[in-house]
Amino acid sequence: DLAIGNVREKKVNKLIEEVIEEMGMEAEFSEYTWEGLLAALDNGQVDIVTNQVGITPEREEKYIFSEPYLYSYPALIVKKDNDTIKTFEEAKGHKTSLNISSNFAKIAEEYGIEIVPSETFSKDIELLLNGKTDVVINDTVAFADYLKQKPDTEIKIADTLDRPNIVAIPIKKEDEELKNNIDKAIKSLKESG
Repeated sequence: DLAIGNVREKKVNKLIEEVIEEMGMEAEFSEYTWEGLLAALDNGQVDIVTNQVGITPEREEKYIFSEPYLYSYPALIVKKDNDTIKTFEEAKGHKTSLNISSNFAKIAEEYGIEIVPSETFSKDIELLLNGKTDVVINDTVAFADYLKQKPDTEIKIADTLDRPNIVAIPIKKEDEELKNNIDKAIKSLKESG
């Protein structure tokens, strides 16, 4: 069995389910906050985490990563009726809510956007719609997924950055065999479409 950590409120990516099936394994999923996700991997509670974890130099020092399975782009999300904030530059001095340990926190800091700590993307959207924040920074995939679930939500993408967030499965460095098996499964699934 493979113990997998996933963030609360987040559906497990269909590709991850297919990877596990391709490997011929059973999975036991556990839910964590974003902050607890990598800690669960570190302390051995889970074997892998599957929540759109972007590859960063800091994370590469600590983990090995599977073949990438997703490329997404940072997006600046605003209310549909907001015509004053059209770019990341114009968001300077405004408020966003996001997880302070996410890749998006670095982007907020880079553009001078004030961060209100939050744990989930749905909470970020709620704060935006209630006027507690002005923008949300997340990625194009999360935005599309959210609107698929809640198509009447009055939000839009004001701007995107042309720097892909490369997403893969982080694995403990000593689990090279698991990484190789996951990579084989991902490659096999990519080849079969």
